[in-house]
Amino acid sequence: MMQRKINLSINYLNVLLQVLGLMNFGTSEELKQPVVLGR
Repeated sequence: MMQRKINLSINYLNVLLQVLGLMNFGTSEELKQPVVLGR
């Protein structure tokens, strides 16, 4: 039971990191290419 709980926590952290990474990537891309996005 404990092992399963730990695995769930690790999966949750991985998803969180992926989401944060995508958000950071998106904002940095926007800052680099304001003309392409029409801003």
